[in-house]
Amino acid sequence: MEKTRPILYGVADYAQIRKKNAWFVDRTAKIRDLEQTAYAVFLRPRRFGKSLLVSLLRAYYDVQFADRFEEFFSGTDIGADPTDERGKYLVGHEREAGGGFYDIALKPRLDRWPDIAHAALIEMKYVKAGDPAPTKEQLESVKCKVKSVKLEGDSTLHSTFYTLHSSVTLHRLVLVFHGGECVLSEEV
Repeated sequence: MEKTRPILYGVADYAQIRKKNAWFVDRTAKIRDLEQTAYAVFLRPRRFGKSLLVSLLRAYYDVQFADRFEEFFSGTDIGADPTDERGKYLVGHEREAGGGFYDIALKPRLDRWPDIAHAALIEMKYVKAGDPAPTKEQLESVKCKVKSVKLEGDSTLHSTFYTLHSSVTLHRLVLVFHGGECVLSEEV
């Protein structure tokens, strides 16, 4: 008798889901759509799979996972027909870095798009619509966390962003949403 595959409720780590052979909805075909989109923003309520999607995209695009492609994507749509972009990017992810925090690090591939002039560290926070709106002090605290990221104190960030050409500007951005409303969108 075949062993039942688990459903890992609340797990947002794509690698862990694949490692445990757990059930998940294969939306990897959407990766091709994303590669044709100039700008993609994912705004969904809590518990709608944003973190799992980011984890899946990291497993697909990050250079450090390129040698594990079969492990992560065999039996999926994108595994059967991968794009040329798989495993070619340095992908930052939510982490503590040099005293501050960020959710996403975006570094341009200057070998492909040499005229891109911007890179970014982005911190995003979500507050449920029914919860009290963030106070001015809470918003300032979030901004301070992103301001305090020191590239020199983090080997991954240092290697990622200090290899940028001198014409590329690094931006530190903060986005805070209360329900569906953006209550803070600021470069710090």
